[in-house]
Amino acid sequence: MKYRKIFAAVLLVLTAACFVSCKKNNDELVGKWMCDMYGSVQIIEFTSDGKFIDYSTSSENRYRIKDEEIEIYVEGEEDSTVSVTFSVDENTLKLGGAEYERVFAK
Repeated sequence: MKYRKIFAAVLLVLTAACFVSCKKNNDELVGKWMCDMYGSVQIIEFTSDGKFIDYSTSSENRYRIKDEEIEIYVEGEEDSTVSVTFSVDENTLKLGGAEYERVFAK
């Protein structure tokens, strides 16, 4: 019985840590990002409610984070999902092969 309580406490702590780490990745990503791509400025935005906005194409989609990848998709059309690796280092976002600088954080 004692071990069950210890196991339950450890499981609760690990679950909470997972939620905190997932939230942290999202918080780091939220904001507007700018990249000079082939002589043209591209601005994208990730919102805290899961929206991905590409201002260069005037498109708004959804995103979710899975491990070190962002899945961008059209809501309700799961086969539209595109996965791209990403990392955030302070004010620099590496998204696939592109590097963006933060221009606005929410």
